[in-house]
Amino acid sequence: MTLTMMSGTMVNAFLKETKDFQCGRGQLAKPKMELLEVLHLCAVDKEKKSKTQDVFHPRPTMQLGCEARVTASCDGDGIWKISVVQLLHNHDLSPIKSRIYRCNRSVPASVKKQLEVNDKAGIPLHKSFQVVVVEAGGYEELGFIEKDCRNYIEEFRRLRLGLGDAEAIQGYFNKMQAKNDGFFFSMDVDEESRLRNVFWVDNRCRQCYKSFGDVVTFDTTYLTNKYELRFAPFVGVNHHGQSVLLGCGLIAHEDTESFVWLFKTWLQSGGYEELGFIEKDCRNYIEEFRRLRLGLGDAEAIQGYFNKMQAKNDGFFFSMDVDEESRLRNVFWVDNRCRQCYKSFGDVVTFDTTYLTNKYELRFAPFVGVNHHGQSVLLGCGLIAQEDAESFVCLFKTRLQCMDGVPPQGIITDQDQAMAKAISIMFPGIKHRWSLWHILNKLPEKLGGRSDKVEIMDKINDLVYDVHLITEFEQGWREMIMDEDLNDNEWLAEMFFWRERWVPCYLRTSFWAGMSSTQRSESMNAFFDGYVHSKTTLKQFVDQYDRALRKKMEMEFQADASSFTKMIPCVTMYEMEKQLQDVYTISKFKEFQTEILGKVYCDIISNIGDTFVVEEYVCIKGFRTRKSYEVAFDPCTQEVDCTCHLFEFKGMICRHCIVVFIRNVVRFLPKKYILERWRRDVKRAYTRVKVDYDGSICTVEQQRYDDLCNSFRALANKVVDDKYRTKEIMDWIQKEMSVEAMRSQNPSKGVQEIPKHTTSTTLVLDPLIGTRKGAPRKSHLKSNREKCGQKKTRKRTTEKNPKPKEGRKNDSLPKKRKKMDEPETLGSQRQHAWPVQDEDGVYDLTLGGLDLGLSLH
Repeated sequence: MTLTMMSGTMVNAFLKETKDFQCGRGQLAKPKMELLEVLHLCAVDKEKKSKTQDVFHPRPTMQLGCEARVTASCDGDGIWKISVVQLLHNHDLSPIKSRIYRCNRSVPASVKKQLEVNDKAGIPLHKSFQVVVVEAGGYEELGFIEKDCRNYIEEFRRLRLGLGDAEAIQGYFNKMQAKNDGFFFSMDVDEESRLRNVFWVDNRCRQCYKSFGDVVTFDTTYLTNKYELRFAPFVGVNHHGQSVLLGCGLIAHEDTESFVWLFKTWLQSGGYEELGFIEKDCRNYIEEFRRLRLGLGDAEAIQGYFNKMQAKNDGFFFSMDVDEESRLRNVFWVDNRCRQCYKSFGDVVTFDTTYLTNKYELRFAPFVGVNHHGQSVLLGCGLIAQEDAESFVCLFKTRLQCMDGVPPQGIITDQDQAMAKAISIMFPGIKHRWSLWHILNKLPEKLGGRSDKVEIMDKINDLVYDVHLITEFEQGWREMIMDEDLNDNEWLAEMFFWRERWVPCYLRTSFWAGMSSTQRSESMNAFFDGYVHSKTTLKQFVDQYDRALRKKMEMEFQADASSFTKMIPCVTMYEMEKQLQDVYTISKFKEFQTEILGKVYCDIISNIGDTFVVEEYVCIKGFRTRKSYEVAFDPCTQEVDCTCHLFEFKGMICRHCIVVFIRNVVRFLPKKYILERWRRDVKRAYTRVKVDYDGSICTVEQQRYDDLCNSFRALANKVVDDKYRTKEIMDWIQKEMSVEAMRSQNPSKGVQEIPKHTTSTTLVLDPLIGTRKGAPRKSHLKSNREKCGQKKTRKRTTEKNPKPKEGRKNDSLPKKRKKMDEPETLGSQRQHAWPVQDEDGVYDLTLGGLDLGLSLH
């Protein structure tokens, strides 16, 4: 052990240098508060017990027991010495994740003030945080995460309200009364001095009543808060025909004593009267800003954007398909990170095109997979004008080219016939299955007006989810058809013919990473809902796509950091649980814990040689019953095969196999059952790929403006408590403003055009704007069932001979073919739940006369 003499300044400098590591700190002081010793240690220095009371679902904790530490002590002369140095860690180090560590995270004062203002204005915190991310230039430039902002806002709200709601509102009214002539309030309390009714009104409201109080409406059906106080507004009409608030109250009981006049003013921004502009001015500016940023045409702008991204990022790929008039028809793009991610998680993908993105009626077509945390990951996407076989072939061919000609092993789609044609052409031989969710959602519609519809759906649900043997399913289906007199239902007959494409017992022998429907694509669509809408232009969509994708990357980065430093405590003494605790990500280890805990409901009731019959106690619809599974065990290779096929389908060993392993004294899981796909200790190439997103165009003037604003914020935070320094700085600012006003006779506009890129010289025209009937769609295309659920209050209309709609042909099924032409067995499974929407369709696996010409870059 080496002792080094250090001054106090050197110790502080040393502590700052350790910011790239997750550290804990401790100190020892004399009774007179003189610092004697400073301990700087690894944050995972000791095993910490989970504080949760749920022993079966413990929270992640740091349990690595790392001994790395540095201790500095001070002698009597004030000289510091490094007395203990232990630099060896018992775990991997990852400085790149240091910004996620709690000891390195803090929200700057300028960001806090911005969050406070936005919170007062009613802006959701996640949107406020996105503003901070954009201003900083990305998540990696921030020293805090969204959770820190959320915690601060919660604390801010608590401090803003005071100790009690009643006390806080009384203080607020006193302040308003002191600042505003004519402001009046009354607080009515009961015998226990508890707040009962509140009345308040300002002078403007009282004067407004004199002009528009001749006719009012009054209503108390709005329940406002946890105290069951009701909002009681009096509303009139002004000279513009606008509704005006003439008074309101918060009342505990709906009696005449509690009804009061008031006017609810907006104080968060100082009031509308303090503004020199209105909302329309802001809207007009944003439209102008977008026009200047996007250029004259969407297609030309998006082409320039892709050229720029390709020049800045190695591996960026895009393709733009045009029609005979050179109008944009289909677009596909993928960055290098997604291409590398495909190598790790591209074995199974879902594909869905029900998301309507913009005024051109182009549909968002994402390829989505599942990463090692169970999160959805984007593996490429496109925008397509028509949902026909030609467009899908164009999209699939382009995707196959950018992925080095390697197709996925399996793909999940809905039952669209054009999509099936394209898959059979471009991905021959891969496993293609239908979304179970979409199929089951058709049941209420296909069963018509039968009074026993619910009972029939329950029987089909039981067959689909609870039967694991093919022979048992087929026998149960035929019995159900006979018992319920469904022989004339053509849709059910066709679905039974194509059962190998969607029924779980036919599909569980193939690996699908736990996916059974296109919900992964739809969840990815939902992820973009906060970024795009029906009027989004092409370039706006790609801009917002980048922002949304960066957030998705940040979520994965935080999950990686959590799995890197934390672990879920073991709940059993079995070595195999500890074995997976050390290597699996937190989310996947939780799934394994569910299985090992489920072992307590399983018993081996018999065995014939090395084949074991395992009974599991299950609860279905509130009734407890037993289900039997057969598990074949090979003592030589220690391999198992269970009839539930959970490992084959999901990549997670099942509880039935765990019981057999324990019976045969297998302490550790064989390597075959520990998938590299779910491991946290694997170095994946795509995580090291940095994508330089274009983001918003930042001019030199805007960069200078941002630098000035940041500097002024930092200065304001330093001098805000010193009134003399504040006055000096304010005087200097006023002086500079006066000088600048004299120089502003010929101001420069500061607007720069977007530089042109010549990577592609082909002029691409905008697609034709699509026309919609009725209101624009806001997200995905909805099924009839969803529409009926959302329009219950509207009058129902019927149409004797409705005309078929253009677009997706998914309202019929393929005709029966000979037995030899039936498709191969594929794979699928989904959770036991009834779906809520459907897109079901025709399969005609023939296609001819397609023009496969592409414009590739």
